[in-house]
Amino acid sequence: MKNLNIAVRSLFKKGRHNGMKIVSLSVGLSVALVLIAKIYFEQSYDTFYPDADRIYRLTESFVTADGSGDFPQVPGAVASGMKAEVPGIEEATRLTYIAGEGTTFKTPEKERYFADYILMADSNVFDVLQRPILLGNPREVLARPWYAMISRSLAEKMGGIDAVNGIQITPDDMPGMKLTIGGVFEDIPENSHLRFDMLVSMNGMNEWSRTNWVGNDRYLSYVRLSPGVSPESLKPAIHEMTLRHIDQEEMQKAGVELDFFMKPMLEMHSGSSDVENMMMMLAVLAFALLFTAVMNYILIAISSIVNRTKEVAVHKSYGASEGNIYRGLL
Repeated sequence: MKNLNIAVRSLFKKGRHNGMKIVSLSVGLSVALVLIAKIYFEQSYDTFYPDADRIYRLTESFVTADGSGDFPQVPGAVASGMKAEVPGIEEATRLTYIAGEGTTFKTPEKERYFADYILMADSNVFDVLQRPILLGNPREVLARPWYAMISRSLAEKMGGIDAVNGIQITPDDMPGMKLTIGGVFEDIPENSHLRFDMLVSMNGMNEWSRTNWVGNDRYLSYVRLSPGVSPESLKPAIHEMTLRHIDQEEMQKAGVELDFFMKPMLEMHSGSSDVENMMMMLAVLAFALLFTAVMNYILIAISSIVNRTKEVAVHKSYGASEGNIYRGLL
């Protein structure tokens, strides 16, 4: 207790600048830790999915007379074709947007609610992008045209998980569409590159759109590879599949070369150049803040020591050791 009282009194002694030392060091450390936490969060995208390291998104690669590029969506038949024809692909699924952020819909009682992003999805979507299912069987619900599954937070806004089963809803932007809620899934975390509040059965989509190989590139397609299989080892089989289903003569006449490859889901967010640049800037800033805070503390401590030479002399005359003097000054 005596040592504690001495320590508390020393905080307010004139000339020691203890308040400045504490504030400068704590502020620098706090801001730097916040920046480090932000960097960690950006790198944690999609890691909550089981087997995330084996999940890939299909990407379309094209070459035309005007140049070349990649497109993150593919035609409807590509994912199911890969599942059927490319050994090493354990599962494949598709999604496609039908409504964006802040979409409003109403119930038969004319009550209105908001949903952020509505997508159509295959019935096996949660076999690849796994989330806890709170109500219903996705393979059954999403196999029925115009049936839907909604997120837990949206279900709670509508009265509760058990209360939403069987409710018919109509999106304001699509007055002719009537959807029946048949299930509830756990919310998609914020650190996901793909977020949605509602999934609608893909079987409501036009059959041609779901089975074509060229054009209508609107599908977000994901595959899960078998353990030990690498995307590079599947390139020959994917290329052969492309040659079988896409008329190469017609593509040459159109002046287009088309192929498909896989991009790791874990790189969908953190692998983008903008995010990488941002994380680099945050890392440099965090290091600069830590370095500045520590150096500022040291300089203030040294300055206070220089200004207290008389106190050092008194301590020394009473037999204090160098270590005692140093600890007392800090």
